[in-house]
Amino acid sequence: MRTRRLLQITILALSLTILFLSLRELYKDKNRRISTSRFESLTVKVNGPGDGMNINCFYDLYHGSGAWYFFLPSCADPALSTVDFRNASYLEIEDINGTILKIPKGGNLGGLNRNETYLIRFCRSDGSVAEEGKIEYMHSEELPAVFITTESGRMDLLEEDKSHSESGQIYIVNPDGTADVLSALSSIHGHGNTSWRLDKRPWLLELQRNFSVLGMNPAKKWLLIANRLDVSKVRNPLVNEMSDVLNIPYMNYVYADVYFNGQYGGLFQIYEKPEVWPGRIDITDLDNENKKVNSTLYKDVETDKVNDDNSDAERVFAKLPHDPGDITGGYLIEHNYADRYGYRACRFRTKTGERYTLRSPTYATKAEVDYIADLFQKVEDLAIAGDPSIEQYIDLESFADKYLLEEFINNEANAATSSFFYKDVDFKDPLLHAGPAWDYDKILGNTWNDSMDYIETLKFNTNHKHQTMLFYNLYQKNEAFLDIVKRNYRDKLRPYVEKLIESDLDRLSQDVEHDRGMDALRWHDTPESIAEDKEFIRTYLKKRMDFCDRVWLEDAPLCIVHFQGDLQDRNPYIGVIKGDPMGDLPFLPDAAEGQEVCWVNQATGEQITEGTIITENIEAVVEKKK
Repeated sequence: MRTRRLLQITILALSLTILFLSLRELYKDKNRRISTSRFESLTVKVNGPGDGMNINCFYDLYHGSGAWYFFLPSCADPALSTVDFRNASYLEIEDINGTILKIPKGGNLGGLNRNETYLIRFCRSDGSVAEEGKIEYMHSEELPAVFITTESGRMDLLEEDKSHSESGQIYIVNPDGTADVLSALSSIHGHGNTSWRLDKRPWLLELQRNFSVLGMNPAKKWLLIANRLDVSKVRNPLVNEMSDVLNIPYMNYVYADVYFNGQYGGLFQIYEKPEVWPGRIDITDLDNENKKVNSTLYKDVETDKVNDDNSDAERVFAKLPHDPGDITGGYLIEHNYADRYGYRACRFRTKTGERYTLRSPTYATKAEVDYIADLFQKVEDLAIAGDPSIEQYIDLESFADKYLLEEFINNEANAATSSFFYKDVDFKDPLLHAGPAWDYDKILGNTWNDSMDYIETLKFNTNHKHQTMLFYNLYQKNEAFLDIVKRNYRDKLRPYVEKLIESDLDRLSQDVEHDRGMDALRWHDTPESIAEDKEFIRTYLKKRMDFCDRVWLEDAPLCIVHFQGDLQDRNPYIGVIKGDPMGDLPFLPDAAEGQEVCWVNQATGEQITEGTIITENIEAVVEKKK
């Protein structure tokens, strides 16, 4: 686990240094820049709209191999893929056996083999060599391709800030070369939070009109998910399948090779956006209803807020004069923590400080914010009281299944962020539902938080910055909720996890393997690291299942250790099987200079370590080391 964490830290460090290294290498040595000029003009044209799509030759400074790369999509037929270049009459491409292919401008790449390195020469008309180097020919299989051309023809402006946006063109090609989507791109801009700060970035695309992308339901908005933090790239897919067996809504995806302005960007997942939309979150669109009755006022909407002087409650609403006829739905709500709470125009806090933002409607009237905030406040109050009448307000099974999913996979976001709820109009469905499932790259031991990664404890969705207490209260105080958790673990989730361990993990990784190592090379992973991460997941799942069997099938007694405020503004409640060691501890707050601090049992003053055997409920506080 420590090795994996070092790898994760290394990825973040690379995110900050790759750009610097690139600029330094490109400009510090002008002679080197001149010597690679012909390679920079080398392009391959594959089938596409009009004359086809050009793919640039790629040079990777990171590997220091001196090699250039052709990254070709599955749809490219080497015998039909033509090359272009400048300042030479023809190319000579020589394999390791000394066999030489001569390729003129407009010639094809027939005869080259996947994942082989060749010596390439730019030759003058008299046969003399103007320039030479190494090139590796890489070619994916059975994957669609996405070609994005921005209006400026550049990506650096978009990468400066995720709020920057450009229009452009998008062309999506099936693996067999047939066209799937050809459209103007209304906009492309950055997406995500932690993932946006990495070197391989996620993107939000808005097409000119609704399109069915690669068999998914028609829509304008689509996400390109980079999975930079997930080496194996199977964590989101396996959670989708877990969500399916638990009847939790989730967003569909398709893997694809993605090219930005002719440059290979890597293997992405084209994901449906979690939004109120037919085939996604298929509930009444209250945004549209608001627009109908406020049609001339739905631009540059001002907001206002109301605070409760006696609690942490707050309500922020849009200053719109008209409400639609029915304000009971539909709503898409996201639980978020303080750093991200202000991102959305309309939002509310409950009396205990739980933070919720409205994803839909974007602009909610005061009556609408009051309606949905009152509902969440009612749910919070009933959960704290352990009142079984909560089932009059929420779909208890969906809440139990969402908790079961988050708990089993040890989700780093831990229901504190990217945690969704939805509600339709009352006459269709009067209950609040938990879901859809979303954003699962930092799960199953893939976080920076040791106590979150630890396999043999429960976290109750409390082990995150400004955590939620809703699921903890339901687990501890609502017998029906806990019964559903145990039943659905036994009957639904556990049988799937057994299949996942035995064979389905290999099935899920096949799409990743179809890129034939292109993304790994482009973003500095290795086939070995991908295989290692997959086996890490398999082992983690088996150990996690064994632990959850003890808790939910064998009813092993739990003790609760409450850590009162850690370094990351967390306030975790951790469930330990009675008689087991504590395991990894939460972060410690910073100590004054020259002091060391530790966790101690508030009642006894005894220090709590990873090896401390837990036999009772404990309130843990921070004290100076003696």
